[in-house]
Amino acid sequence: MKASIATKNATVLVISVVLLAALLSFFSLTTLTNKIQEEITSKMIADASHRMNKVDRFFFERLSDIRLLTADRYGILSNDIYTTDEKIKYLQTIQKKKKVYESISLYSVEGIKIGDSKEIGVGNNISDQIYYKYAITGFIYVDEKPIHSDELQANVIHFSGPVYSPNGTIKNILVFRFLIDTINRIVTDDANPDFDTTMDLVDQEGSIIYSNHRLSGDSVANLEIFRKVKGSYTGSATSIEQLGEEETLIVAVQQTGYEEYIGEKWVLLMGVPKRIAFASVSELKKRTIVLTGLFLGVVLSLSLLLSHFITKPITELSESAKKLAHGKFTTKVNINSGDELQQLGEVFNQATDSLAESEKKREELEKIKARFMSMVTHELKNPVAAMLMTLRMMVENQFGKFTKKQDKWIKMLFSSTTQLSNILEDFMVFSKLGQARLQFAFQKTDLTPNIRNLVMEMRGVDPEKNLDMQLKMGKLPVFEVDPSRVMQVLRNIINNAIKFSNKNGKIIVRVERKEKHLLFSVQDFGRGIAKEHQKTLFEPFNQGADSTFKDYGGSGLGTTICKGIIECQKGKIWFDSELGKGTTFFFTVPYKPVKKIKPIKSMLVG
Repeated sequence: MKASIATKNATVLVISVVLLAALLSFFSLTTLTNKIQEEITSKMIADASHRMNKVDRFFFERLSDIRLLTADRYGILSNDIYTTDEKIKYLQTIQKKKKVYESISLYSVEGIKIGDSKEIGVGNNISDQIYYKYAITGFIYVDEKPIHSDELQANVIHFSGPVYSPNGTIKNILVFRFLIDTINRIVTDDANPDFDTTMDLVDQEGSIIYSNHRLSGDSVANLEIFRKVKGSYTGSATSIEQLGEEETLIVAVQQTGYEEYIGEKWVLLMGVPKRIAFASVSELKKRTIVLTGLFLGVVLSLSLLLSHFITKPITELSESAKKLAHGKFTTKVNINSGDELQQLGEVFNQATDSLAESEKKREELEKIKARFMSMVTHELKNPVAAMLMTLRMMVENQFGKFTKKQDKWIKMLFSSTTQLSNILEDFMVFSKLGQARLQFAFQKTDLTPNIRNLVMEMRGVDPEKNLDMQLKMGKLPVFEVDPSRVMQVLRNIINNAIKFSNKNGKIIVRVERKEKHLLFSVQDFGRGIAKEHQKTLFEPFNQGADSTFKDYGGSGLGTTICKGIIECQKGKIWFDSELGKGTTFFFTVPYKPVKKIKPIKSMLVG
């Protein structure tokens, strides 16, 4: 029996939909696997950064130790009422308590060792050593790389500093030594032995300080990954390199320092075989290919039946495949034809189950990131607030007057702590927006005085620029709104306009009454925003898109928070910008408030 035109059309439709579904499935698979690979790489970078941070904290603690001992002009080391033996016993007590120093030595100002916690090398002269030369001029010194100690017959790091007499003159040189093996243990602590992880700790010139797979004395200066991290603004880089017979995922993280210890610009390279690092991705690809192959085989077999009732199930499959391509991994088909088409529907559902499970894991990871951000921010808030309060009291001389030099450093520390407090506040608001926990205090009010006061306040920001800030506003209605949140958005946008305006420039703030909302706009005539950076302006931490923006500091969350506050109230926010001619930001505030706020899912994923 010849097939009818309708049957032929149905057959063509079946084949077309099958091919479309396959293409969409592979597209979804590619998108998902790319995300998983990015998350795995990010996790490795975070692990390497954590290890390097532990090294930095260790060095900071050692720096604190020697500063405390050398700063006390009336302590045991500075006071002549104590004999040399008593001072050495004191150093032995410190060595035993700290458990990290291999030896602690005391030298005369001529560089002659007069005592040692291990009672070795007494009488040796170190006046030609760089750690002596720095200390005798009044500086605290830290080795940039390990130095071989003939006395200890091992590679060590020296910390040295001057010991002052009560009258302010240098009377001795104090030197701490600890074995470089201590750093090696910190770097490799908790490494997974099943992952064949390679570790390379190198100095800023690329010479190996420690490696668990290279020869001592090797250099990585010519490796592309080393050059990438040295030239990276973020201090991290990734690459896939051939190590032996294995393709290896390598991440590199540069030392950033901790508190007062600025670091020696060491680099940690961590590598995991690609087959192990991306094992979950490979498995997902294999399963999806098998399921897709089975999917195609079943549907193509069904097309041979040349039956008109194929059209409806195939249409359902096509629509479901489109939903799958848009990330709706819970999409299901319900085909009860009792034939191969029903089998095809079941295979399709298996494929979506597999993708849905992967998407669920990704969402769980995002929730963990959100909880981590919230926890860290709240844990830091109280100590930073206490620091800020204490520093403010010191700036106001409530503890007595300081010297000019002390006052200068206290004010610098107060400024930095204030900036840290503002960044933490941004992180708290950012976290609350993503979890629908940001509080709004709605009240019926006319925003006119709030706007006028804010514009007057912002005119005093950066007086050196001599900006002409104009306010153009008609009569505003009384409606239910949270004034502080609206002013938070307006302040942030005006502040950005001030930052990016030229000297003697102009800023125009407009507020217009519309039928269902107020329309705010802030226009500047400054630098403008390049087109390639406009798409990511409202994304979290978007300052990374344009390195010149880094000059202005901040958390990189300002525009993201503004977008979150406005959109959770069903308002809109956008901008027009032309490079070299300026930028105008717009946002609307609806007259009807939204009191039941929903989480903004994009807040964490960008």
